[in-house]
Amino acid sequence: MDDLSLFRPTPFPRIWIEELESLDNELDRGRGGGTSIVIELARNPGSHNLLSLTRDGLGIQAEDGFLRIIVSIENGKDDALGLRKGVERVFNYIDKEKLCINGQGFKIRLIMPESYGKTEHYGAIAGLLSSLYTFTLKTGHSTMCEKGVVVYTPAPRAGEEALKIAEPIFRGVYIARDVANLPPNILNPDTILDVLNRLYDYHKVGGLKVGSIDFDELERRGFGGIVNVGKGSRHKPRLIEIMNTTAKNTGNTEYLLVGKTVVFDSGGLDLKTPQAMDEMKYDKSGGASVAGIMASLELAGVKRGVVGLLPVVENLPGPHSYKPRDVIKMYNGKTVEVTNTDAEGRLILADALS
Repeated sequence: MDDLSLFRPTPFPRIWIEELESLDNELDRGRGGGTSIVIELARNPGSHNLLSLTRDGLGIQAEDGFLRIIVSIENGKDDALGLRKGVERVFNYIDKEKLCINGQGFKIRLIMPESYGKTEHYGAIAGLLSSLYTFTLKTGHSTMCEKGVVVYTPAPRAGEEALKIAEPIFRGVYIARDVANLPPNILNPDTILDVLNRLYDYHKVGGLKVGSIDFDELERRGFGGIVNVGKGSRHKPRLIEIMNTTAKNTGNTEYLLVGKTVVFDSGGLDLKTPQAMDEMKYDKSGGASVAGIMASLELAGVKRGVVGLLPVVENLPGPHSYKPRDVIKMYNGKTVEVTNTDAEGRLILADALS
């Protein structure tokens, strides 16, 4: 049974940019009312007279209902990547210490130091957005990202500009991660159109057209690679096409993105071992990336002619599965002899690229 009712897009964090007038005032505000985590970016956490210093270089000050975490940023490493990794270290610590289980109402504040511009703000915001992604199918589960984060900075304009760049990128990242993480009983060739449309609707991606070539049409047009790899499953294969309808020349394809989209890869008749099969829902990560990139390009206002193709199959053994030593005629007219049914990726990608 394909239960789409279990799926909802992972909530995208709400981030507000506020001007930081005084660090002391903001720390006092964090102590007053509710439960707060204050993240402060600094080069030398040891100078803040904190109660403890973690192995990860995080300075910790804990009081009742208040947790201040100061991230140590090495001199020369306070570029976008260094800051992103610094913020990610904080949330790894929060997760490891189980400081916020099921989003227990924490108010999260990020304090930016003086002299940081758009690039540094982007790194910190990227770290926030990356870290706050939490995939779950548990009913009634909430996450920190539903509460939002306030970024306090002496340079709010730089923060707003960085957020404007980061949001379309990371909405695409969230789409890609959701597609990659969904199990095959929810996301398969029969349901992928619905899943993509739900994700694009949630993230307000309005300029994409998602089309599909179904099994019968693939067979009629001679897509032998895609057809043979996917015909062993009851979920018959399809080819998804994603187009940017806001491009200047809609009919002119300047760039083509093709992503391997094997929703589950058992290996087919050349069956994988149980250990090798365990994480094969992630064999669709290439297609997930294409779906996310197409969303990011549209949200960022890119007006180039970009098309994304996702050959969607489920590689399973069955009475109709393709077999070793089968000879397949591909979409481009060439023939291929199958020597291992677990080498399916090159077959579906070759058809899509043709």
